[in-house]
Amino acid sequence: MICFVIEDAEQANALERIYRANANRFYNIAFSHLHNMHDAEDAVQEAFLRIAENPENLFAVPDDKKVSYINVIIRNIAFDMRKEKNKANETELDEEHFQNAVTETPEEIVVSDEEAEALIDFILSMPPAKRDAMFLKVSCGYSNPQTARALGISEEAVRKRISDAYKLIKKFIDSRR
Repeated sequence: MICFVIEDAEQANALERIYRANANRFYNIAFSHLHNMHDAEDAVQEAFLRIAENPENLFAVPDDKKVSYINVIIRNIAFDMRKEKNKANETELDEEHFQNAVTETPEEIVVSDEEAEALIDFILSMPPAKRDAMFLKVSCGYSNPQTARALGISEEAVRKRISDAYKLIKKFIDSRR
């Protein structure tokens, strides 16, 4: 059960003003780490729920540092969410695919806009079966069962297609280094 302890209307109004003035920034921070709008919304919501549970932490911070303080909370929540999502994705792979899995995601490997553009072009040129499975899993945040249902294939086929897509991406990136 969540217990909100915002003490008065003044604190509630101050928190609302901060949110309204910086909502886009907050969502952009979360999205930059999660690459999924729904997850970004969840991260921002979770941050404000945590603040509402312990408002004294935010209100003890000087006014000019409050937005930065919230940014840190959102970033930490996003990191935790991404780590949990990655952990869940890893446990879905069977032993054979896990041993061949890429340890770095494409987002972690790509460092420049030019490389990112080349990677996007490469991904768009990948076989549709691999590209579609990867898109549903990575961009839309679908689970393997959801991806399998959406594509009308087995979960094993989803794991194989995603594993193959990551291998192709890794090979492409390695060839550009």
